Parts: sequence; C-alpha cells; structure tokens
Amino acid sequence: MTKRSWGFVLARGRVKAVDRITRWMLGPQVGRWPLVYARSLAERAEFEDVTGHVLNTQFVSGPVVVDYPFPESYPLCFRREKAFDAIPVHEVTDVLADPASGLIWLPDGPVLAESYGSLQKSISWDDVRHVPLMKRATPVVRQPAVVMGITGYFHFLLEVLPAVLRALQVRPDAVVVVAEGALPPYAEQAIDLLGLTDRVQPLAGTARFSHLVFSAIPEHSGFVDPDAVRIVCNALGTQPAGDRSGPPLYLSRADATARSVPNETDLEAALAEQGFQIVRPSQLGLADQIRLLSGARAVVGLHGAALTNLIWAPTGIPVLELHPWPAFNDCYGRLALTCGLDYRALTIPRTRHGGLSDVVIEGVAHEASRMLLPSPAAD
Repeated sequence: MTKRSWGFVLARGRVKAVDRITRWMLGPQVGRWPLVYARSLAERAEFEDVTGHVLNTQFVSGPVVVDYPFPESYPLCFRREKAFDAIPVHEVTDVLADPASGLIWLPDGPVLAESYGSLQKSISWDDVRHVPLMKRATPVVRQPAVVMGITGYFHFLLEVLPAVLRALQVRPDAVVVVAEGALPPYAEQAIDLLGLTDRVQPLAGTARFSHLVFSAIPEHSGFVDPDAVRIVCNALGTQPAGDRSGPPLYLSRADATARSVPNETDLEAALAEQGFQIVRPSQLGLADQIRLLSGARAVVGLHGAALTNLIWAPTGIPVLELHPWPAFNDCYGRLALTCGLDYRALTIPRTRHGGLSDVVIEGVAHEASRMLLPSPAAD
C-alpha cells in the first residue's frame, strides 16, 4: 500500500472515530449532523420520520432572481445576482422549538434547517447544536403559535421578523412565543409598533408545540429577499418619503464594541462641517430610527448593523458605505440597491493603530460633500 493510501485510510479512520464518539456523547438527534438536518421540510414531507408532523405547507411568494447593478469598476466581491427560492410557510404538529434561537426539531426526527437558515449558520458563527441536548421540563403549547428567535439587528429585521409576519398572515390567531427576559430593545419595540404585545407568550426554554407555524429563514444570510423589505416596511407603516426634507445623516459606530474605529469622532467632526447630522442609532429607539431615515437627504456610514436602517430611506437618495480595510461585506450594498438607493462604496485604509489618517478623513468628507451636489437630472 502506498504512502498516500495509508494516509487516506488514516484520515478516514479519524473521521469515523470522531463520528462515533460524537454520536455516543450527543445522541442520534444531533450527533450525526448533517445527516439529521433537513434542509427543506417540503422535500422531506413524505419521509416516514416527517410526514405525520406536517399539517400544511403553502408558498407565500414565488422564486425570483435579483440583479444588483453595481458599477462595472467595482471588483467581483460585489456580487451581481442572487436567485431566491419560493418561500414556504409550514404548519407542523408535535415538534420542539427553542424560543431563544428559533430552532425547531422533531422529537425523533431531523432538525428543521428552515427554522434557522442553514447548516453552516447553525454550526459556525452562532452554534446551536447543543440546543436539542438541553434536558429540562418541557411545557406544551397547545394553541397555534409562532416562535420569534433572538438575533442581531440586521438579521432580526430582515430575516426573523419577515418570517414571523409571513407566519401570522397564514395564522392570524397565533400567539408569538419569545424567550423570557431575553428580547433586545429593538425586538420589544417592533412588537409594540406591530401591536403584538398582548399576543406575546414568554417561555424560559424549549417547549413542545401542538400547532407551530413558521416560515423559512433565508439560507444564505446577508442576501435579502425584496419581499422581506416590503413586508417589514408595510407592517411598520413606512413608505419611502418623497420630499427628502431631513438633513444628510452620518450613522456613527463610535459607541460600538466591534469593528470600531478609534478616532471615528474626528471623521464625525469633518462630516458635521459638511452639514451632516451625526446619529448614533444604538442610542435611539426603533421608531426614532425609522423617522430619521425616512426623510434623510443622504446617508454615510461605516459598514455595520446601523445600515439596516436604509430600508426606511427615501428611494433614490445617495448612500456612501465606508469599508475600513481589510474588512469587507457587500450585504448593505445589495440591500441599498434592492431599496432603489444610489449606492456607492469606499474602501478606506487604516493606520497601524486601526484609526483613520487625516488624509483619509479629508477624502471621505470630500466624497460625502459631492453627494449633496444637485444631480444633473435635477438641473
């Protein structure tokens, strides 16, 4: 046997050993991921371990291909196209769900990927494989219910909330189950603005549901279905304003703990001289963020969750997203184009201490000032 063959046997043996140990420690429910992970309930609906749990499935929107018209000069990391699957709403019975994560699984069957997004998401940046292992007294929820999981601002507004609203369209009488004492302020405020406060049922942990309604969370996090934007804006009573009567805004991350720029206040000062209002969204309630963005004349901001608020902005306004090198993610660029905004991106180098040089700050301020000039079409 060649050296390569022995290496192959050794590698396979290590994988099998890890698999057996994992199944012994975690049990068959989660010890064989991804084998027990059902990507699509519709695809598994006729399987023996699933069929008795599915009451009904209906598709509330069809498949669509979205083009993102970034300038040709932008590099390929700005992705130009995305195909979205048709979006289902499932009604299931005798299932388990975790209110904190929103994860749903069958008592003796697979974990339902659509309840959380994807296998990659569930085992990487927000690992939830431990959830089905947590042994505790399991209450039974007998009335129709929808679970509202906890996540960050972007993912809540554009993934979790649209899924909850779609489920409520199918079962308007359902209660909204949340994790007791764990909702972030923006989730509580959204519930209040939507008039759902009286229908919220807090639970301390995993529950068994006699009738659970859920819609699919996007498999590819960061790609926002245009229908999700429409649903959220309509539900919260916002429409793109036409007068753009408010000031241009800079959405600051100066109080952020992650991806912060040490001297961002210097950038704020330079933009304030150009007429930009400095806004720290984390210090504002959801209703105030909606109000400010819905009349904005222009928006500038470092890459971060505050740019989720672009969904409230008037159609066509200029938006400048700053990408401090080497961090990059095109999700807000795609969101801005989905919302019909005049998007442009600027990659800005950092100093060795992580801050921005005076030259970079001057360049950003100059680019921002150009956004406020009348467009040729307006002359």
